[in-house]
Amino acid sequence: MNLFARLIFEHRRLAWLVFLTGVVLASLLATNIMRDVREAERLSLLETDVSRRALELMSTTLNGNLMGSVSLLGLIDAEIKREALGQLPPNNARISQVLESVGRSYDADGVFVVTTSGVVGTSWDNSGKPSTGLNVKFRPYYQMGMQGLGNVYAAVSLARGDRSLYFSAPVFVDTTNATDTIGVVVARTGLLKVDDLLRDKADAAVLLSPQGVVFASSRPEWIGRLAGTATPERLKAIRELKQFGKMFDSAEPALLPISIEAGVQPFDGRRFAVTRAPVQWNDPFGDWTLVLMEDLDRTVPLTQRLGVGSFTAMLVLLLGTMVLKVLQSHHRQALATDELARMSHEQQAQAVHKEQVAAAALLLQYAKSWEELTHTFLGEMHRIFHALQGVVYLVDADHPEQLVRRATYACVEEPASRLAVGEGLLGQCARDHRPLIITDIPAGLGVIHSGLGSTPPAALLIAPVLLKDELLGVVELALLNVPGAADHERLLDMTRLLAMNLEILGRTVAAQTTLEEVVAAERAQAEQLNFQQALIDTIPYPVFYKGPDTRFMGVNKAYERTFNVARADLIGKRVLDLEYLPEADRQSYQAEDEATIAQAGTIERDMKIPFADGTLHDTIYFVAAFRQTSGEPGGLVGTFIDVSTVKQAEHDSARLADAERFNRLTQRREGRILELKHEVNRLAETLGQAPVYESAALQSIQIEAEAFAAEMGNDGPAGVDDLNDPEAIRHLIATLQQERFAALSLAEDAEQARQAMAAANKGDTQ
Repeated sequence: MNLFARLIFEHRRLAWLVFLTGVVLASLLATNIMRDVREAERLSLLETDVSRRALELMSTTLNGNLMGSVSLLGLIDAEIKREALGQLPPNNARISQVLESVGRSYDADGVFVVTTSGVVGTSWDNSGKPSTGLNVKFRPYYQMGMQGLGNVYAAVSLARGDRSLYFSAPVFVDTTNATDTIGVVVARTGLLKVDDLLRDKADAAVLLSPQGVVFASSRPEWIGRLAGTATPERLKAIRELKQFGKMFDSAEPALLPISIEAGVQPFDGRRFAVTRAPVQWNDPFGDWTLVLMEDLDRTVPLTQRLGVGSFTAMLVLLLGTMVLKVLQSHHRQALATDELARMSHEQQAQAVHKEQVAAAALLLQYAKSWEELTHTFLGEMHRIFHALQGVVYLVDADHPEQLVRRATYACVEEPASRLAVGEGLLGQCARDHRPLIITDIPAGLGVIHSGLGSTPPAALLIAPVLLKDELLGVVELALLNVPGAADHERLLDMTRLLAMNLEILGRTVAAQTTLEEVVAAERAQAEQLNFQQALIDTIPYPVFYKGPDTRFMGVNKAYERTFNVARADLIGKRVLDLEYLPEADRQSYQAEDEATIAQAGTIERDMKIPFADGTLHDTIYFVAAFRQTSGEPGGLVGTFIDVSTVKQAEHDSARLADAERFNRLTQRREGRILELKHEVNRLAETLGQAPVYESAALQSIQIEAEAFAAEMGNDGPAGVDDLNDPEAIRHLIATLQQERFAALSLAEDAEQARQAMAAANKGDTQ
């Protein structure tokens, strides 16, 4: 390798000349290989296409509808069978109609029946010239038909000189093809369908007879030409066959200008792919052949081949150039060995540093506080960079212009607990956002102590802790060795790692604080909800509250007792879902709830509500809607007070008023009776008569009246407990009437006494 590389360098021009020659040869070889591969692909595709076209040609001829029709006539038509046997005269009207129907249905030029003797019987021809009477016994289609085989026979008409296809089918004695053949049914068509099939299927398409004669072609000038070599014996056999009319009678046939052998054939200065496939028409001389030809200069163009060649040339040129370059650089390997060793050592150091940084990052991630994080950082700086002293200051969150000491490492004297940004070297570093390395350390600025003595550090590193240009803190380290450029960058990487972990810890602390606040707020909210629910449950009146969608959010225990329902069964339901309320009331309440929530209104009215005891209770119904802080509807709160007892009390109060009125009336009546009785006694005394009413009786009456008055004052009229009781009312009326009569009688006695006293006085006067 070394000798070859040396030769390349000593003879560079010759090496390049040989190399470029190889590039040209490789390009030519790739071009030819590409051409052969693409031509093989096109040839394979063309072989598939020619097989498909041959089957298509057979399906439109031997296996087509026209062949099926004439085969069916020879199999089932009784009159055609009779004519084939010579039992009917030629040109039978009914047979002519059948033949014409078949011919016109399938665009045939003529249809005819050939008898057992080989003479054409009834025939139909679209030219109006029937073929009746012609002897076609020599025609192969007749001979194959009499053998019981249907076939397609291509021939040139002797009379007209046009190319035709004869579709012949045997006529059997019976309706099965296992019986004897007695004639042939023949249909003649032109080659229009065959020509259409060959047209535009390839660059050239040829239909060859078993003798090698071009009978149809997509190139009209090739029709009638002979494929291969025209020997006298071959021409004689073709002329004796009379299949091609007068094509070969007067002159030697022209030869096909291209070989029909399968493969790649030259023609007209171009390369053609040639494929062939047999067409089985049951011709007694063998199968016909369909040949397709494709211009490979069109389908495999030169530009494509040149493109491959150019690509190959470029690839070889590129690879060769690379090889030459490799060889040119080979002699420099000795010089590069030291460089590679140095780079390997540096990469190894970087790998070790990455491992150390990864371990430090893992430890920093475990820190739970600022102090733990900064102490861990200083410990890792000692482990990785052998820093013997260090201090970390962080920005005070409450006073961003102040730096607070968070951690120290191996410091004999504690540094200041606080520094202002811009104060001293640390403050300047924090203000300018630029790291400092101090190698010329003044005496007393920093001293490293040990058991044997003390020594100043070799260098002091002061670096700001930045995250996206935002100051988070500042670090100072005392080092025994002056850091190189790589170590300096690694030290700064560690400060960036510290900044990232400070940010992560800050977010973690903030997230934890937020989480604690959220948990506390949720706990307070839950306690508040429990308190509110307990407070609502202590309200003796039914209370319910609903959301903006009019669905129940909660009720109190009084509501549950009133309607004998469970709170859990109501949550999330609307008033429409409350089966214990009448349907009409539910519809009314639902509409009222929706309107009240939408308008943030209030409702207060008296209404009757069916309770769980099955009775209607008089209530005062209150509802008030409320809105959220955003102004959106928030829901409503409702309650109602059962005032049935108040209504009853009002009713009882009215009854007591009536009783009091009766009491006062009775007292006045009894008093008036006593007055009248005393008046009667006075009148009797005036008249010198004994008192009508004894004082004991008067006293008894007085006592009874007072007792009666007391009774009426406490319980209403004697004997009356309920003014709604008809019997009690009637008893009261009867009692009052009796007492009224007694009072009237007493009044009459008093009047009589007064009149007697007046008469006596008058007598004395006289």
